[in-house]
Amino acid sequence: MKKQKQQLRSLQYLTQIAMLAALAIVSRQVFAPYPNIKPITAIFLVTGLYMGYWPSFWVMAITMLITSFYLGFGVIVLWQIVSFGLVLGVWQLLAVKLHADTSKNTLIQMVIAGLLPYLYGGVIALPDSIYWQIPLPVYLLGNIPFDTYHGVSTFLFYPFIKSIFRRFYQ
Repeated sequence: MKKQKQQLRSLQYLTQIAMLAALAIVSRQVFAPYPNIKPITAIFLVTGLYMGYWPSFWVMAITMLITSFYLGFGVIVLWQIVSFGLVLGVWQLLAVKLHADTSKNTLIQMVIAGLLPYLYGGVIALPDSIYWQIPLPVYLLGNIPFDTYHGVSTFLFYPFIKSIFRRFYQ
């Protein structure tokens, strides 16, 4: 009986990761025409908030790998996974401590979620600046508008996605 419960929990865990990855994949495809305006970062962050680092990491990695088949596959996918992994780690250190369900904490989480895409943009810029032989500071300055779109969209999508998760995880 105990083994069946463990298997059921394991199956539920894998199903949750698969469903969240499917949601992120579809949302990334829907928003593909708009550069850096996607709810996937908010999905990853809220997954980390409610399920922990590793489930959010697996949702992110599956999303990046699957969407790369139709958005373009290359070394950049590895860097996306590394960048988002770092973002999720920082998120675990900062925002999860503010997990209490108060409007003040949600606002602080939104601000952190809106700033983390700049970290993602900084890490993902490294291989591009090397490949294109552009000095990193110049490349980072050129990416500020895209990182800002990413940050603002994450800031705006975050409370919406968190409210959906709250219904299922509390």
